[in-house]
Amino acid sequence: MACNRACEASEAVRAVELLRALRGFLSLRELSEITGLNTAVLSRYIHGHVLPWSGRARGILEAVLSDGVVRRVLERALASAGSLYEVGVALGDPRILRLVGEYARLHYPDATHVLTIEAGGIAPATAAAYSLEARLVVARRDRPPEGPYIDHTYMPEPTRTRTLYVPRRALPQGARILIIDDFSVHGDTLKALRALAEKAGAIHLASLVIVGYGPSWKPYPEAKALLELPPT
Repeated sequence: MACNRACEASEAVRAVELLRALRGFLSLRELSEITGLNTAVLSRYIHGHVLPWSGRARGILEAVLSDGVVRRVLERALASAGSLYEVGVALGDPRILRLVGEYARLHYPDATHVLTIEAGGIAPATAAAYSLEARLVVARRDRPPEGPYIDHTYMPEPTRTRTLYVPRRALPQGARILIIDDFSVHGDTLKALRALAEKAGAIHLASLVIVGYGPSWKPYPEAKALLELPPT
């Protein structure tokens, strides 16, 4: 779809705001190497002296939202949080949430609904839903007090079961679903969320986690982790 003037202006603003967010984790020299732009030009963008033209703005977004750059930023954000396993602390940084939201917008533009689980997945899923202009759907452990609902029971541990609930109206048939969670170790939550979407007659596009731990985090090919780490 062609980008009109409003779209082009939006891309320019988004590119500048994302550069500002990433400047907290990457040096100007690193951003120059990533984008192919010299540091003086990048500095002018970051300080708001000028906006990039549309083609350049798109190029900036694609460059800084590449998997390698996102992985590098997340590693530094987690290190700043004190541990590579403090995902919740890193997701308390609005700059990281901006990165997650823009990544979702670039890579999953067809999503109409973002599905997550309470409570750790809510922050990144909200960021993604906002950037995508999609509906946010939160699967909860408590049954809704009224109205029809969709539920799915699974075993996150060998001796314990858990049931997730979503109001039926929140997941309309044919909705295009992006599942987001903060982390995955064995993929059980991702599989449960996908089962909820399928029971609703929705279309599962992909699943995105911020961090995947160990060799068993990925339950199916459509799942992706922005950062993969060894198990503790």
